[in-house]
Amino acid sequence: MRIVRRSAVAVAAVLLVVASATTASAGFSGASGATGCSGGVNMANGNPHKVYFSSLSSITSTAVTDAITNVINVPTDVNAQSVSAGTDPDVIVSDSDWTGLCGETWWSAATGTGTVGKYTCDVLESNSACHKASVYLHEPWINVNTAQNRRDLAAHELGHSLGLTHVASGSVMMQTYPKSIHTYSSTEISTLNVQY
Repeated sequence: MRIVRRSAVAVAAVLLVVASATTASAGFSGASGATGCSGGVNMANGNPHKVYFSSLSSITSTAVTDAITNVINVPTDVNAQSVSAGTDPDVIVSDSDWTGLCGETWWSAATGTGTVGKYTCDVLESNSACHKASVYLHEPWINVNTAQNRRDLAAHELGHSLGLTHVASGSVMMQTYPKSIHTYSSTEISTLNVQY
């Protein structure tokens, strides 16, 4: 996800520019077999969807917990749950200043533009489902944004770990920014329920 600042107020409005799909329906990638920074979006290897919080700040932890509880678990058949160290998580969520990671231009307060969140599949299973994934949330952006924007970012990036792809338009969580929806749409929920 990339953010573009049009004014000082736009930081809170979260304007993102991302690679876009051509359809307004919920995009689902299944298993693309790609890994790393340039890899595609890969469906996780099943339910429960185990998420490990890697030393998250309290505000990021709250956002990710809220996304798991209220955006993913409540309306869908996905059973996402936070797990502790020593378990075998599907997704590791980290927050830091990710400047330089994956060759991305990460958001900065000076420019008001750049990537604010990133998903990568790190380890594939033999069927090309993602066994280990990482979600990177950019702490400089997290620290200056609203609770709603932080939760939306977490839900969007975790949506990639569930196999959802970007959607160019429509009222869906995986839409490129700006967007007016703060939960998964009925189409996204149906897509996830078919898979999980």
